[in-house]
Amino acid sequence: MMYKSLKVTDKPTSLVKEMIRSKESCLIIPPYYKDKDPEIEEIEVIDKYIGLFSSGTTGRPKCIWNSFDNLLCNATQTLTAFEIEAGQKLLILAAPWHVAGLSWALMAENFGHEYVFIATKKGDESKWYDAIQQFRPDVLLTVPSVLRGLDEFEWFVPKIIYGGTQLEPQELLFYSNRCKNIFQGFGQTEAGGLITAHKFNDLTIETDKKHRCCGKPINGVEISCEGTRKTPGPIFVRSKTAYTNDFYQTGDLGYKDENGDLFIQGRIDKPVKDK
Repeated sequence: MMYKSLKVTDKPTSLVKEMIRSKESCLIIPPYYKDKDPEIEEIEVIDKYIGLFSSGTTGRPKCIWNSFDNLLCNATQTLTAFEIEAGQKLLILAAPWHVAGLSWALMAENFGHEYVFIATKKGDESKWYDAIQQFRPDVLLTVPSVLRGLDEFEWFVPKIIYGGTQLEPQELLFYSNRCKNIFQGFGQTEAGGLITAHKFNDLTIETDKKHRCCGKPINGVEISCEGTRKTPGPIFVRSKTAYTNDFYQTGDLGYKDENGDLFIQGRIDKPVKDK
């Protein structure tokens, strides 16, 4: 397969636009791999594919090749799942070489949203706060570690969307004073982006028992899990935007409740219990 490697810089928007314009398949290597020689699987494809590395939470980091069309399709489903409306301004504080940040940027580009994308790194907390104050976004898309980095500042964004690790109940209550709505997403590189989404409607009620709720599968996603709250089980996912047409094991433990909502109880090698 012929592909080109995209250079990761401090301007993630440029990277996203270059990926969209490219007629070739593209490989995006995280900056912490630049002095290494990561193993990259060669695959035979005709269409445009994007190579992304998993975050490492599913085991040894590896390159996942998925079609650009799949990533774009998932980004479209993401817009619906998170109730993002036309004309809303988006602030993305994430890593552009991970599927979440890339998917959010694709979503913004595809639907013409005004957006600012900052590649996050520890020590830039003031930069993130300044972006909120100057850009005045309607939606903040980020990860829990970035939210925690903003704790010392006073700010407000109407909608917070986060993915990655889960927030604890007291954290959700704290951030409820920084926004009107909070959404939690569960996604993976292997799935091409988002898998499930959950809107916390009443934080004062839900956080005691539902802070681990990741919601229902988005359109085109099936989830198989035989676990229960007392005995969580492996989670399997099949998605029309995944790198494979078959069910694959996510590496997470969880269960589905009577409403079909997915709850995650940690990784297979690191299960957690509710307090």
